[in-house]
Amino acid sequence: MQQALQQQALSVLEKEYGVEHIKVVPVCVGLGNAHGMLGDVQLQRKLQERALAIQEQEYGCEHRTVANTLRCLGNAFGALGDAWQQKHFAERAIEIQEREYGPEHAELAPSLRSLGVALGSLGDVEKELALLTRCLAIEEREFGVEHRQVAFTLRCMGNAHGAVGQPEKQLKLLERALSIEEREFGKEHREVAPVLRSLSYAHAAFGNAEQQLQLAQQALAIDEREYGSDHRFLAADLRCVGCAHGAQGSFDKQRELLERALDMEERDYGPHHRILTRTLKGLSSAHCGLGDVKLQLKLLERALAIEVREYGAEHREVASTLRLMSSACATLGDTDRYEQLLARAGAMQSLQSSRHQSLQEQRLEKRLRSEETQDPKAESK
Repeated sequence: MQQALQQQALSVLEKEYGVEHIKVVPVCVGLGNAHGMLGDVQLQRKLQERALAIQEQEYGCEHRTVANTLRCLGNAFGALGDAWQQKHFAERAIEIQEREYGPEHAELAPSLRSLGVALGSLGDVEKELALLTRCLAIEEREFGVEHRQVAFTLRCMGNAHGAVGQPEKQLKLLERALSIEEREFGKEHREVAPVLRSLSYAHAAFGNAEQQLQLAQQALAIDEREYGSDHRFLAADLRCVGCAHGAQGSFDKQRELLERALDMEERDYGPHHRILTRTLKGLSSAHCGLGDVKLQLKLLERALAIEVREYGAEHREVASTLRLMSSACATLGDTDRYEQLLARAGAMQSLQSSRHQSLQEQRLEKRLRSEETQDPKAESK
């Protein structure tokens, strides 16, 4: 209904003022967001690119009114799998908003979340968590701890903690997000599906296979009803349900669902996109369970090539894939390659641990310096 009214309003404004008038912009942005919520992200992107072009022509590229459109357009690119573009537009938005409003203003929070999610998609989960923590502090102060905006950030933070192997924090944040979203939208709303899917993975980390499958199936049912059985959004649900079946030993079902997910992702993103890596790994696990270790290794090699190109040769995801490959090589009796891959993964893990410790020490030193400057006794000494 709202979408139809916005479309009608856009037609009236275009007729009254012309297709490039500034009065058209708010409707283009709102209508774009509506199409994005309904799954038509390409049309969302086109409408918001149109709005941005009009605003930049009217006000210039650095005006405060441009920032919101930059963020919305970036989110559209993120939904299309282009995290680099999402990062670019979010950074532009933040630069404008920090200059115009200051670093703690409520206008800044959605842009911080958008940049965090983009960086997480690009493999930098530490920076993602730092930005999301900053975003959450602003939102809780401005809107309260039970606001729907807070739920979106909690969901993103939960996913990030899961990515760095902190399932307890992941589960706690996601359960809090689900409570808010179910109250705000209802248990069957499309907004609830992503947090159900994330919770499924969180329960997988604790070995709760039945809960994992139940949550994944709930998410899939919602998205199929909302978007249809062949929409790009369903690939993540299919992967999630497939992995849940694999956790229960149903490897044929896991393979069937993950092959369907992979077909969708290759169709919508191409054969070398970073989004494919999780599905490739899940599919490799299914083939391992079915006893086809050669195909398992082949799929892992394909995932590794994408990860090295996208994240760099020393990223944690690369180390994880190397360990899986070493296990496959051991099963195949390739002892030399097994030892080579395992040593490479171990060296990377040691390097990552060293970097993490160094970062923690830098943060501690910075906090102590800050405390000294704020302590009047320190100044009198």
